Amino acid sequence: MLIGVLGAGKVGQLFCELLVERGHTVLLANSRGPASLQPLIEQLGPQVTAVVPTELQRAEMIVLVVRWQHIPAALEPLADYQGIVVDVINNRFGPKPSDFYDLAGRGSSEIVAELLPQARLVKAFNHQPFADLAHLQAAPTPKALFVAGDDQAAKQVVIKLIESLGATAMDLGNLREGGRLFSTGTGPLAGHGRVLSVAEAEAILAQQ
Repeated sequence: MLIGVLGAGKVGQLFCELLVERGHTVLLANSRGPASLQPLIEQLGPQVTAVVPTELQRAEMIVLVVRWQHIPAALEPLADYQGIVVDVINNRFGPKPSDFYDLAGRGSSEIVAELLPQARLVKAFNHQPFADLAHLQAAPTPKALFVAGDDQAAKQVVIKLIESLGATAMDLGNLREGGRLFSTGTGPLAGHGRVLSVAEAEAILAQQ
């Protein structure tokens, strides 16, 4: 696939590496422009191209890895994008468990969906330490990665990506109820400091 990544910090770089390893072509954008990304592009290789955010519209799918406080400005160039968007953004401002923005009972992806009203939004990859995504096949397995969204076909595309990384995808349903199950600060499936096994996730869900 041709996949866009918005955000070129450590998490964005990790996604680029994982996607390239699996044969995808990547368009990478940040707020500072393509020139700022050239050293990173040389490191990542020819399957990654630096672009301005509006050029991400060409991608079949876009992975969002920007900071919560930057989302209004960062997502504006994609306001009319109609493809699949993978929302990896957490409403967090620090590393401590209490360091998250209070959204008054709303899920963070619900707010992102309002900023991208035409996109096929899927919430995924936000509930585990990001470095763990490179080690999903380490014991114990199988490990669980969660997805939620209102577009079933879009979720299937993300589920295939999760499976290609070596994890088991667990579809938790729609964006509102399902997404809140693994939302930062409030979701019972989030905040464990590691990737949960499928058995652990199923046990937690059974208690809800």
